[in-house]
Amino acid sequence: MSRTLATIIEEIQLLTEEFYTNGAEAQAFQRVVPLLDEAQEILHALHHEPSLTNYYEWLHNILLLLQDALDFDDWIKITDLISFELREFFLTCHSRGILCDPE
Repeated sequence: MSRTLATIIEEIQLLTEEFYTNGAEAQAFQRVVPLLDEAQEILHALHHEPSLTNYYEWLHNILLLLQDALDFDDWIKITDLISFELREFFLTCHSRGILCDPE
């Protein structure tokens, strides 16, 4: 069963908090990459929505930055940013009546 965008956001935030407190950088990368892939699939399905095109492209670029993060400090900063921005994207979709979660 596919996760919803809201669930992915929540999981990314929980992972960020967890690794802020106890480290384990390699585990952080391994556990977040599948979540990012799922988030990208959801965002890709929405990129055709005219009112969200610029937002989608910006979020997609942040996801690419996160995947290319050079060290754990960069990863944490970008993870904080992407979880915030994904939440904003999710709220924007719902405020416009746009379904932004998979069936």
